[in-house]
Amino acid sequence: MQAPSHNPGSPSGASRYYPPRAQWYSGLGNVGDRVSRHLRLDVLCRRLKISAPWLLLSVVLPGGSYFVLGRRRWGQAVLAGYCLAAVGFLVWLGYAVAHLAMGAMISLHVLSLVQLLTRWPTEMSTRTRIATSLGIFLATSLLIYAPLRAVLERYFFLPLRVEDRVVVISVRSPVEAVRRGDLIAYRIRSVRVGNLRLRAGFGLGRIEAVAGERIRFDEEVYTVNDVTRPRRADMPQNLEWVVPPNHWFIWPDSVIHASGDAANVPQVVQGLALVPESQFVGKPFQRWFGREQVKP
Repeated sequence: MQAPSHNPGSPSGASRYYPPRAQWYSGLGNVGDRVSRHLRLDVLCRRLKISAPWLLLSVVLPGGSYFVLGRRRWGQAVLAGYCLAAVGFLVWLGYAVAHLAMGAMISLHVLSLVQLLTRWPTEMSTRTRIATSLGIFLATSLLIYAPLRAVLERYFFLPLRVEDRVVVISVRSPVEAVRRGDLIAYRIRSVRVGNLRLRAGFGLGRIEAVAGERIRFDEEVYTVNDVTRPRRADMPQNLEWVVPPNHWFIWPDSVIHASGDAANVPQVVQGLALVPESQFVGKPFQRWFGREQVKP
């Protein structure tokens, strides 16, 4: 795909006798014109000597500016590298490799955008070019990739680190399908007890009891639904709980990252054990790109 120099986006070789038919990208042109008028991009388009649709293509598609400038092979190479990095980001989501892959995606996108500077009508000094490139990098990171990552984690999948492993959570799992025995991810709100402060975050645990069921804590064991189990760290003693409505009993075995007086840790942990259904996030995927999910 190469932008014609005389009128990008118009068909070449149109018949003198019949009006040209609407092309498949005509809708893109209309959208581009509207966005251009709304954002007042016409001045920038005139400076770069490029139409609004092609400018939008250059911004949205990594490697798009190379196609616009007629450097098709470079555009294909950048796009292929971007797609490879995107696959690496998804496969190793949550690990250091994914962070490197995301950095490569942003860098390739910025490299493509910087190519548009070659069409600037006046020569830029080295200092101005470096400052402009840094500005493009920051804008791309903050305005495109930070919101994109937030949308993915809010509506599709969320990586949670459990000790030295990562479990990918499906945030599209409905809360109505949750049952006793399910392993779920849930939100943990910030808690402050005395001098101890627990930062907000996420927990991952298995539902042991649901609303209305009783849990009995003794000195060496605890009992849920007549099933006796070994007592776990920081559990109360000689006490009985009834799970309130719209809550689950999930004992927080995850490491508690808190600062302050350690003597208050049992009180904080016990307060986290009754999880409101409103804090439900999702369930782990059974497999993630062929890799079996690690479950505690």
